[in-house]
Amino acid sequence: MSSSASDSWSVTSPTVEVTPARRYWVAVDDSPATDAAFEWALHRAQLRSAPLGLIVLDDDGASDDQNRDEAVDRLARRASAVNHEIEVCPGTSLVEVLPDDLLIVGVPAGEQGRERGMRLAALAACSVAVIPEDYVTTGFGVVCGVDHLENTAMIAAVAAEEAEQLDEPLLIIHAVPKSRAPFAAPGSLDPAIRVARDAVRAVSERLRVSSRLSTHEPVAALIEGAAHAAMLVVGGERVTSAGTVLGTLVRTTSVPLLIARNEGAAELSR
Repeated sequence: MSSSASDSWSVTSPTVEVTPARRYWVAVDDSPATDAAFEWALHRAQLRSAPLGLIVLDDDGASDDQNRDEAVDRLARRASAVNHEIEVCPGTSLVEVLPDDLLIVGVPAGEQGRERGMRLAALAACSVAVIPEDYVTTGFGVVCGVDHLENTAMIAAVAAEEAEQLDEPLLIIHAVPKSRAPFAAPGSLDPAIRVARDAVRAVSERLRVSSRLSTHEPVAALIEGAAHAAMLVVGGERVTSAGTVLGTLVRTTSVPLLIARNEGAAELSR
């Protein structure tokens, strides 16, 4: 659903200042998913002239030391080839990643073997990007999932910044129970979508923006809406158990998933 705002709602939209990530950290093990995550991060870091680092995972002994070291060398050479310096840190430094950093985690294709990605997304205090090994680089558009009004403006502002940087259109999705869907008279907007659109316009007036109310379950609405997208942006706390919406998205996403967190994603001022 996409329509103009209605005066029937009294919703105050917070001013959102998007804070670009200070550093980009790629979690490195000896899996092919690491390469996909690194390429995504390198492209992003180059666009923003941002520092890029590797966090070498050795937390559970699942990675072979030699293969992991070879992966680090390979990624360092790849960065050097495009004149982008990188920093290498042991996995124990994950707790030192700052709230305004971005942690990039590669996950295998399909739903199996994503436990490590879920664990890292839960441990990190910063925003996290989950990059599927087989994601399609030709995806079109950025999709933003909103829900609770208290973090809607932050999520929408982050998504708008991503869409503007990538020169892609933005789709805002809010999943609501079927009982709530008919409330929107012609020309009116769901409160969360209204706040989101205001936040997007505060970031950029030129973005192509559409919005949709969905009566599907939140995960189904977002997976369907982002099936061919370049990126899916959602908000989320540090707990990402398998039964939560966020945990299910980490386990099932086939497109890059950016989990924006209040600590580092944006500063709200009313």
